[in-house]
Amino acid sequence: MNTSGNTMIDKKLLQFINDDVTVGPVADSNNLQDYVLSDKGGAWIEDEIYEPLIGVTRQSALSTIDQVTRRNHDYCMVLFSGHGYYDPNKKATAFQLKLDTDEVIYDYEIQNISKKLLVLVDCCRVPDLMENLINKAQALHSFSESNQRDEIRQLYDNKIASASNQFLYLYSCAIGEESTGKMDFGGTFLSSLLQVGKEFRSDTILTINQAFLNSLSLVKDKNKNQNPTGFGSKGAIRHLPFAINVT
Repeated sequence: MNTSGNTMIDKKLLQFINDDVTVGPVADSNNLQDYVLSDKGGAWIEDEIYEPLIGVTRQSALSTIDQVTRRNHDYCMVLFSGHGYYDPNKKATAFQLKLDTDEVIYDYEIQNISKKLLVLVDCCRVPDLMENLINKAQALHSFSESNQRDEIRQLYDNKIASASNQFLYLYSCAIGEESTGKMDFGGTFLSSLLQVGKEFRSDTILTINQAFLNSLSLVKDKNKNQNPTGFGSKGAIRHLPFAINVT
C-alpha cells in the first residue's frame, strides 16, 4: 500500500444525540464510531472521537461548538441524530437536543467549526415538526484491527490533506419529509451510508460524495418516500474520504 508520504491530520468526530431512548440515535452513534474505528472507515483512534453529547442544552452545545472551533482542527465529522424539523423562517434545519423541549441548534451554527467539514444530519425536516420522529438504541462497540492500520490511517489522512478546504452537509431527507429508522438499527440514511462504506471494494479510496450517491438506492429500497439531499462548498474539486479498501 503506497501512502505517498506522511501527513499528520488533526481530525475529530463530534456527535449531537437526542436523548429519546425509545428510538435510534444511540445506535447511529455507536455504528458510526465503530465504522470510523475500523480499517474500512479510515482506522481512526479513540482519542479522535469526542464523547457524544446526548441530551445537552443549547447553551452547552454552543459552548462545545465554540471550544472545538477554537481548536482549529483540520477536519471534523459531525453527526446530528435524533429529532429535528425544518424552520422556514430561518431557512435552516433545527436539531432537537433534548426530548420534549425547544432546546435546538441549527445546521448553519456548525459550518465554521473546522477547515474541512462533513456534517451528517439524520433527522426529520418537516416544517416546525417538534414531535414524532424516529431514531435511538444501544449497539455493541466492536471493530476489527489489521496489521495495516498505520498505513490505512496515513492513506486516509493524506486524502484529507489533499482535499480542498470545504464543508459538506448531508441530510437524511428533503425539506418537508420525515426521517425513518429502527430502534435497534439506527437511521435509514446513516445505516445505508455506512453499508456503502463497509461494502466498498472497487478502488482504494471512496469519497464521501460518491458514497452518498451510492447510498440513495439503498434508502429508496427501505423507504421510497425518503429522499436524502445535501449541499456544500462550491468549487471543491478534491473531496473528503469516507472508506478505504484494505483488501
